[in-house]
Amino acid sequence: MPRRRSTRTLLGDLLALPWWVSVVTAAIIYLVVGLAIPFLFSGSAVTAQIGEAAMEYGWLFALLFLVPAPFAAYHRYRRKKLLDTHADLESIRNLHWLEFEKLVAEAFSRIGYTVTPGPGSSSAGEINLVATTANERILVQCKHWRAAMVGLSAVGDLLEMIAAEGATGGAVVTSGTFSDDAEAFAAGKSIQLIDGEQLEKLVRSVMKASGPSLGESPTSATRH
Repeated sequence: MPRRRSTRTLLGDLLALPWWVSVVTAAIIYLVVGLAIPFLFSGSAVTAQIGEAAMEYGWLFALLFLVPAPFAAYHRYRRKKLLDTHADLESIRNLHWLEFEKLVAEAFSRIGYTVTPGPGSSSAGEINLVATTANERILVQCKHWRAAMVGLSAVGDLLEMIAAEGATGGAVVTSGTFSDDAEAFAAGKSIQLIDGEQLEKLVRSVMKASGPSLGESPTSATRH
């Protein structure tokens, strides 16, 4: 099915991150532009004018980074509601592919990852999501196929992208299944394969108050 070619931007990432990140970013921007620059440029008449302009318009720059906050909060609310209302495999398979990506993003988020949109298409394939913690950076491919089996080539492409992007690992998440050679290839490598049944278990587990905690990989969570 057709996919978009993603171009990441700072504002786009702020929309994907928790709303408070936009607030903190806006505060930092205001401190730098509205306060620090005027102080640093106060040495001469010429630079003082730059400082005065920064002081006068610093709040506008800060406001630009504050705008995503309510949209990020609403985006997270919609994503949480999407996961909470699609706990069984059949309903997951009936999702639009874009909603499927959002559900996967929310599932990773609830087990402790910070999830942002992936860089999109590359020569090796497509990265849909990037899930990070303090010690991990995982590239996530979402394969929303109802009946098709994810084969070796997709897993091999992801391994190439992990090396190219300098990530610590990768995950392929599908609403379908994986071929035997794909599973054999991924064994022992820094790639997690999450099929439809495992995804259903993961979604159900994160819906519970006693869901998996930070540091527990998605594949281990699906075995609970």
